[in-house]
Amino acid sequence: MSNAGIGCPNTASSSATALRRCGWIPPPERLAVVLTGDLYCAPTADCRGASGEVADVWWALASVGCRLIVGVAGNHDVIAGDQLAELGPAAALLDGDWIDHGGVRFAGVGNIVGDPRRPGRRREQTQLARLGAALTGCPSVLVLHEGPPGEHLDQPGNPVIGAHLREHPPSLTVCGHVHWETPLARLGAAHVLNVDGRAIVLTPQPD
Repeated sequence: MSNAGIGCPNTASSSATALRRCGWIPPPERLAVVLTGDLYCAPTADCRGASGEVADVWWALASVGCRLIVGVAGNHDVIAGDQLAELGPAAALLDGDWIDHGGVRFAGVGNIVGDPRRPGRRREQTQLARLGAALTGCPSVLVLHEGPPGEHLDQPGNPVIGAHLREHPPSLTVCGHVHWETPLARLGAAHVLNVDGRAIVLTPQPD
């Protein structure tokens, strides 16, 4: 699972290759990548809050053979589903919908609550409607850009989203947008994993 600013289209590919050689991630044919958005940064990192195209990141991950790339758009990302159409079912940009893969249902909602006149933002009512639509699929994994708050003060998030999820949370909610020093929190009987600024590798437990 990854959520890292990438200014060069080849960065995702070269990073994945290096991590695979070190044995830190599985080979790509066994790797599902979950992206929570804000993949764009200014190429020279000299402009805070810049927005731009990020389809190249998805294409780079597909080029190394990742079996699934699923994710949402962040408020700094410019991307549309038709930019990924040639990748086929291996890539799914979610926004109020879901897909099934390997017996796991992934649902997702991109963007954040805010002034809709600004990029990557929606009115709260519109965002909650997208979230409600995603949850009707009863996903095992919910992918959000803007997620709920965690259990501690240093785990900020949107409390309205938290309240919306608390009654029937998916087993795992993965989010970004704001940074948590401690990336994991409980949400009722479920968990929230914040991947802002970090890559987290989840591997199955041995029987």
